[in-house]
Amino acid sequence: MTSLLDLVLQSALLPERRGREGPEAEAAAKLEWAWGLGRRSLEAHLDLFDLEPELREVLECPTTVPIVEDKTMIQLRMAHQGYPTRIQPNIMELYNGDTFFNYTVICLELDTDTPPYAVVSKVPPHLTLGTSFQKLMQFRRAHKLSASSLLDRLLRLPGSVEMTAGKLARPLSFMEPVFRSWLYGYPPPEFVEGLPIPPPLPIPELPFRVPPPPFLTPQRAWSNEDSDDDSLGGTPPRRITFRGTSMSFESSAAANLIRSQSRPVSRRTYVLQVQRVACRGRGAPY
Repeated sequence: MTSLLDLVLQSALLPERRGREGPEAEAAAKLEWAWGLGRRSLEAHLDLFDLEPELREVLECPTTVPIVEDKTMIQLRMAHQGYPTRIQPNIMELYNGDTFFNYTVICLELDTDTPPYAVVSKVPPHLTLGTSFQKLMQFRRAHKLSASSLLDRLLRLPGSVEMTAGKLARPLSFMEPVFRSWLYGYPPPEFVEGLPIPPPLPIPELPFRVPPPPFLTPQRAWSNEDSDDDSLGGTPPRRITFRGTSMSFESSAAANLIRSQSRPVSRRTYVLQVQRVACRGRGAPY
Protein backbone atom coordinates (compact mmCIF):
# COMPACT_ATOMS: atom_id res chain seq x y z
CA MET A 1 0.00 0.00 0.00
CA THR A 2 1.45 3.32 -1.10
CA SER A 3 1.73 6.01 1.57
CA LEU A 4 0.63 9.58 1.00
CA LEU A 5 4.24 10.71 1.36
CA ASP A 6 5.36 8.40 -1.43
CA LEU A 7 2.53 9.56 -3.70
CA VAL A 8 3.39 13.20 -3.15
CA LEU A 9 7.17 12.84 -3.51
CA GLN A 10 7.09 10.53 -6.54
CA SER A 11 4.93 13.01 -8.42
CA ALA A 12 7.33 15.87 -7.59
CA LEU A 13 10.45 14.14 -8.90
CA LEU A 14 11.88 15.49 -12.12
CA PRO A 15 12.18 12.75 -14.76
CA GLU A 16 15.95 13.17 -15.02
CA ARG A 17 16.32 12.89 -11.24
CA ARG A 18 14.47 9.61 -10.76
CA GLY A 19 16.61 6.68 -9.74
CA ARG A 20 19.41 8.87 -8.40
CA GLU A 21 20.45 9.27 -4.82
CA GLY A 22 18.71 11.92 -2.79
CA PRO A 23 16.00 13.10 -5.20
CA GLU A 24 13.31 12.75 -2.53
CA ALA A 25 15.06 15.33 -0.34
CA GLU A 26 15.25 17.74 -3.26
CA ALA A 27 11.57 17.22 -4.09
CA ALA A 28 10.58 17.67 -0.45
CA ALA A 29 12.49 20.95 -0.20
CA LYS A 30 10.80 22.31 -3.34
CA LEU A 31 7.32 21.42 -2.08
CA GLU A 32 7.99 22.83 1.38
CA TRP A 33 9.15 26.08 -0.19
CA ALA A 34 6.22 26.34 -2.62
CA TRP A 35 3.62 25.45 0.03
CA GLY A 36 4.92 27.83 2.70
CA LEU A 37 5.97 25.06 5.09
CA GLY A 38 8.98 24.99 7.37
CA ARG A 39 12.07 23.10 6.30
CA ARG A 40 11.82 19.34 6.92
CA SER A 41 8.16 19.65 7.91
CA LEU A 42 6.58 17.87 4.93
CA GLU A 43 6.04 14.59 6.78
CA ALA A 44 4.45 16.37 9.71
CA HIS A 45 2.20 18.23 7.28
CA LEU A 46 1.09 14.99 5.63
CA ASP A 47 0.41 13.37 8.99
CA LEU A 48 -2.44 15.84 9.47
CA PHE A 49 -4.51 14.04 6.82
CA ASP A 50 -5.83 10.50 6.59
CA LEU A 51 -5.99 9.13 3.07
CA GLU A 52 -9.39 7.49 2.74
CA PRO A 53 -9.54 4.09 0.99
CA GLU A 54 -11.72 5.44 -1.82
CA LEU A 55 -9.36 8.28 -2.69
CA ARG A 56 -6.34 6.04 -2.20
CA GLU A 57 -7.70 3.67 -4.83
CA VAL A 58 -8.22 6.58 -7.22
CA LEU A 59 -4.69 7.91 -6.74
CA GLU A 60 -3.04 4.51 -7.09
CA CYS A 61 -4.97 3.58 -10.24
CA PRO A 62 -3.03 4.70 -13.36
CA THR A 63 -6.18 5.69 -15.31
CA THR A 64 -8.30 7.59 -12.76
CA VAL A 65 -7.83 11.28 -12.05
CA PRO A 66 -9.50 13.27 -9.26
CA ILE A 67 -10.37 16.80 -10.38
CA VAL A 68 -10.98 19.35 -7.67
CA GLU A 69 -13.89 21.75 -7.92
CA ASP A 70 -13.55 24.91 -9.96
CA LYS A 71 -13.37 27.56 -7.23
CA THR A 72 -10.63 25.76 -5.30
CA MET A 73 -8.49 25.29 -8.41
CA ILE A 74 -8.84 28.98 -9.25
CA GLN A 75 -7.51 29.88 -5.80
CA LEU A 76 -4.49 27.64 -6.32
CA ARG A 77 -3.86 29.12 -9.77
CA MET A 78 -4.01 32.72 -8.54
CA ALA A 79 -1.70 32.03 -5.61
CA HIS A 80 0.92 30.06 -7.57
CA GLN A 81 1.79 31.90 -10.76
CA GLY A 82 5.38 31.61 -11.86
CA TYR A 83 8.19 30.33 -9.67
CA PRO A 84 8.21 31.42 -6.00
CA THR A 85 11.16 33.66 -5.17
CA ARG A 86 10.28 34.58 -1.59
CA ILE A 87 8.66 32.94 1.42
CA GLN A 88 5.12 31.86 0.59
CA PRO A 89 2.13 31.91 2.96
CA ASN A 90 0.98 28.54 4.22
CA ILE A 91 -1.00 26.87 1.48
CA MET A 92 -3.74 25.82 3.90
CA GLU A 93 -4.76 29.48 4.15
CA LEU A 94 -6.10 29.30 0.58
CA TYR A 95 -8.89 26.96 1.63
CA ASN A 96 -10.49 29.41 4.08
CA GLY A 97 -10.94 26.79 6.77
CA ASP A 98 -12.52 24.13 4.52
CA THR A 99 -12.00 20.61 5.83
CA PHE A 100 -13.82 18.65 3.10
CA PHE A 101 -13.00 18.84 -0.59
CA ASN A 102 -15.15 17.77 -3.52
CA TYR A 103 -13.51 15.84 -6.33
CA THR A 104 -14.86 14.61 -9.67
CA VAL A 105 -13.11 11.43 -10.75
CA ILE A 106 -12.71 10.76 -14.49
CA CYS A 107 -11.30 7.69 -16.22
CA LEU A 108 -8.54 8.32 -18.76
CA GLU A 109 -9.44 5.62 -21.24
CA LEU A 110 -10.62 6.09 -24.80
CA ASP A 111 -13.21 3.29 -24.70
CA THR A 112 -14.23 3.49 -21.06
CA ASP A 113 -17.80 3.03 -19.87
CA THR A 114 -17.05 4.38 -16.41
CA PRO A 115 -18.82 7.72 -15.97
CA PRO A 116 -17.37 10.53 -13.87
CA TYR A 117 -18.33 10.23 -10.23
CA ALA A 118 -17.99 12.35 -7.11
CA VAL A 119 -15.64 11.76 -4.17
CA VAL A 120 -15.51 13.80 -0.97
CA SER A 121 -12.26 13.72 1.00
CA LYS A 122 -10.43 15.51 3.78
CA VAL A 123 -7.22 15.42 1.73
CA PRO A 124 -6.62 18.89 0.23
CA PRO A 125 -6.02 19.21 -3.51
CA HIS A 126 -2.38 20.29 -3.31
CA LEU A 127 -1.58 16.74 -2.15
CA THR A 128 -3.42 15.09 -5.07
CA LEU A 129 -2.57 17.52 -7.88
CA GLY A 130 0.90 16.14 -8.61
CA THR A 131 -0.27 12.55 -9.08
CA SER A 132 -3.17 13.70 -11.25
CA PHE A 133 -0.89 15.84 -13.40
CA GLN A 134 1.54 12.98 -14.05
CA LYS A 135 -1.34 10.74 -15.20
CA LEU A 136 -2.60 13.45 -17.54
CA MET A 137 0.85 13.86 -19.08
CA GLN A 138 1.18 10.12 -19.68
CA PHE A 139 -2.27 10.03 -21.27
CA ARG A 140 -1.40 12.94 -23.54
CA ARG A 141 1.85 11.32 -24.69
CA ALA A 142 0.17 7.96 -25.33
CA HIS A 143 -2.88 9.19 -27.24
CA LYS A 144 -1.94 12.68 -28.50
CA LEU A 145 -5.23 13.80 -27.03
CA SER A 146 -6.05 16.23 -24.24
CA ALA A 147 -8.13 14.95 -21.38
CA SER A 148 -10.56 17.84 -21.75
CA SER A 149 -11.68 16.49 -25.13
CA LEU A 150 -13.03 13.40 -23.34
CA LEU A 151 -15.24 15.32 -20.96
CA ASP A 152 -18.25 15.81 -23.21
CA ARG A 153 -18.49 12.12 -23.98
CA LEU A 154 -17.81 11.03 -20.40
CA LEU A 155 -20.46 13.31 -18.96
CA ARG A 156 -23.08 11.80 -21.28
CA LEU A 157 -22.57 8.30 -19.90
CA PRO A 158 -25.39 6.91 -17.73
CA GLY A 159 -24.84 7.57 -14.05
CA SER A 160 -22.48 10.49 -14.62
CA VAL A 161 -22.36 13.30 -12.08
CA GLU A 162 -24.31 16.43 -12.93
CA MET A 163 -21.48 18.62 -14.14
CA THR A 164 -20.79 20.64 -17.26
CA ALA A 165 -17.65 20.10 -19.31
CA GLY A 166 -16.63 23.71 -18.74
CA LYS A 167 -16.59 23.25 -14.99
CA LEU A 168 -14.06 20.44 -15.38
CA ALA A 169 -12.04 21.79 -18.30
CA ARG A 170 -10.73 24.82 -16.40
CA PRO A 171 -9.37 22.83 -13.42
CA LEU A 172 -7.80 20.39 -15.87
CA SER A 173 -6.05 23.21 -17.73
CA PHE A 174 -4.87 24.80 -14.46
CA MET A 175 -3.21 21.62 -13.18
CA GLU A 176 -0.18 21.95 -15.41
CA PRO A 177 0.91 25.57 -14.72
CA VAL A 178 0.31 25.21 -10.98
CA PHE A 179 2.27 22.01 -10.59
CA ARG A 180 5.06 23.15 -12.90
CA SER A 181 5.55 26.19 -10.66
CA TRP A 182 6.17 23.76 -7.78
CA LEU A 183 8.20 21.28 -9.83
CA TYR A 184 10.66 23.73 -11.40
CA GLY A 185 10.85 26.33 -8.65
CA TYR A 186 14.04 25.96 -6.62
CA PRO A 187 14.23 27.32 -3.06
CA PRO A 188 17.20 29.46 -2.01
CA PRO A 189 20.22 27.68 -0.47
CA GLU A 190 19.47 29.19 2.95
CA PHE A 191 16.07 27.48 3.01
CA VAL A 192 17.50 24.11 1.93
CA GLU A 193 20.14 24.25 4.66
CA GLY A 194 17.65 25.38 7.29
CA LEU A 195 19.25 28.81 7.77
CA PRO A 196 17.39 32.10 8.21
CA ILE A 197 16.45 33.66 4.91
CA PRO A 198 17.65 37.25 4.52
CA PRO A 199 14.92 39.80 3.81
CA PRO A 200 14.60 40.99 0.21
CA LEU A 201 16.56 44.08 -0.74
CA PRO A 202 14.46 47.26 -0.64
CA ILE A 203 13.62 48.88 -3.92
CA PRO A 204 15.49 52.22 -4.12
CA GLU A 205 13.32 55.28 -4.45
CA LEU A 206 14.10 57.30 -7.54
CA PRO A 207 14.20 61.09 -7.09
CA PHE A 208 11.21 62.86 -8.54
CA ARG A 209 12.16 64.99 -11.53
CA VAL A 210 9.96 67.91 -12.49
CA PRO A 211 9.58 67.93 -16.27
CA PRO A 212 10.71 71.11 -18.07
CA PRO A 213 8.11 73.49 -19.43
CA PRO A 214 6.76 72.83 -22.94
CA PHE A 215 8.99 74.11 -25.72
CA LEU A 216 7.37 76.16 -28.45
CA THR A 217 8.96 77.35 -31.63
CA PRO A 218 9.13 81.12 -32.16
CA GLN A 219 6.57 80.81 -34.89
CA ARG A 220 3.19 80.53 -33.18
CA ALA A 221 0.96 78.38 -35.33
CA TRP A 222 -2.73 79.08 -35.16
CA SER A 223 -5.24 80.92 -37.25
CA ASN A 224 -6.82 84.31 -36.47
CA GLU A 225 -10.33 83.04 -36.32
CA ASP A 226 -9.44 80.19 -33.95
CA SER A 227 -7.53 82.38 -31.50
CA ASP A 228 -9.51 83.08 -28.34
CA ASP A 229 -6.68 84.52 -26.20
CA ASP A 230 -6.74 88.33 -25.84
CA SER A 231 -3.60 88.48 -23.69
CA LEU A 232 -1.19 88.01 -26.58
CA GLY A 233 -0.76 91.71 -27.24
CA GLY A 234 -1.79 93.90 -30.12
CA THR A 235 0.06 91.97 -32.82
CA PRO A 236 -2.28 89.48 -34.47
CA PRO A 237 -1.00 85.91 -34.74
CA ARG A 238 0.46 84.91 -38.08
CA ARG A 239 -0.93 82.16 -40.21
CA ILE A 240 1.23 79.22 -41.13
CA THR A 241 1.54 77.76 -44.58
CA PHE A 242 -0.60 74.77 -45.48
CA ARG A 243 0.19 72.29 -48.19
CA GLY A 244 -3.07 71.45 -49.85
CA THR A 245 -5.60 70.75 -47.13
CA SER A 246 -3.27 69.44 -44.42
CA MET A 247 -0.29 70.81 -42.53
CA SER A 248 3.27 69.87 -43.39
CA PHE A 249 4.56 67.86 -40.45
CA GLU A 250 8.07 66.68 -39.91
CA SER A 251 6.80 63.28 -38.93
CA SER A 252 3.57 61.61 -39.97
CA ALA A 253 3.64 59.79 -36.64
CA ALA A 254 3.08 63.12 -34.89
CA ALA A 255 -0.11 63.74 -36.83
CA ASN A 256 -1.34 60.21 -36.26
CA LEU A 257 -0.76 60.57 -32.52
CA ILE A 258 -2.81 63.75 -32.31
CA ARG A 259 -5.59 62.42 -34.53
CA SER A 260 -5.95 59.40 -32.25
CA GLN A 261 -7.28 61.58 -29.43
CA SER A 262 -10.88 60.78 -28.64
CA ARG A 263 -11.72 64.37 -27.50
CA PRO A 264 -12.03 66.97 -30.31
CA VAL A 265 -9.67 69.95 -30.02
CA SER A 266 -9.46 73.33 -31.65
CA ARG A 267 -7.02 74.10 -34.44
CA ARG A 268 -4.84 76.09 -32.08
CA THR A 269 -4.52 73.24 -29.61
CA TYR A 270 -4.02 70.78 -32.45
CA VAL A 271 -1.06 72.71 -33.90
CA LEU A 272 0.59 73.21 -30.50
CA GLN A 273 0.41 69.51 -29.75
CA VAL A 274 1.86 68.63 -33.14
CA GLN A 275 4.77 70.96 -32.55
CA ARG A 276 5.50 69.38 -29.17
CA VAL A 277 5.55 65.90 -30.63
CA ALA A 278 7.78 67.02 -33.52
CA CYS A 279 10.24 68.74 -31.17
CA ARG A 280 10.27 65.65 -28.95
CA GLY A 281 11.25 63.54 -31.97
CA ARG A 282 14.20 65.90 -32.71
CA GLY A 283 15.46 65.55 -29.14
CA ALA A 284 14.58 69.10 -28.15
CA PRO A 285 13.42 69.74 -24.56
CA TYR A 286 9.70 70.16 -24.03
